[in-house]
Amino acid sequence: MPLSDKFLPDDLLAAVRTIKSAASEAAPSPGVWARYAVFYGAVFVVGALVGHLLQRFGVMSSASADGWKMATTLLTIVTGFMITTMLFTGKVEAAKSLNSVQIERFTRKSNHLLFSQWITLINHIASLLGVAVILAIGDTQLALSYWIVCGVVGLFFLSFLRSMLIPIQIIELHRFVHAALLREKQDEEGSKTIT
Repeated sequence: MPLSDKFLPDDLLAAVRTIKSAASEAAPSPGVWARYAVFYGAVFVVGALVGHLLQRFGVMSSASADGWKMATTLLTIVTGFMITTMLFTGKVEAAKSLNSVQIERFTRKSNHLLFSQWITLINHIASLLGVAVILAIGDTQLALSYWIVCGVVGLFFLSFLRSMLIPIQIIELHRFVHAALLREKQDEEGSKTIT
């Protein structure tokens, strides 16, 4: 029995096992995590650079509490939408009519989308925590808050990009189910004899 099993609560252990399993299912090709890290790392760096430029030109600062509170409200709404989407992703009524091969493919696809949505949710929460730090520090520690603002803008860029993927993921899931339903109806119609 691993040492972590002795000291960690069961719900945390179950969460870790679920994440490990979902991560292995979400990596359909070799090198997927390296591509994720490089691409999303580059998006974060671009966002942080934009945050640097916006502060440099006086467009934003850590002292603009109203703007950061507005960002918090928006992120909270998007985070709630993300949780609702995650609940919706695995529950598609039409999936009940799929055969075993189709349901296996549907399950892999929906598990992949759920893991992707979980990563997006983590990004939204990290953005919220970053804004909370900015609001807590304000302009009391200008050098630190300057760089935190850069990082938070980088997280905003990631949140925006990943949020734009959500509707596409929903479309992808529905297209899969619709194609399966269409094949099922075509098979039913093909098996009927015309008299």
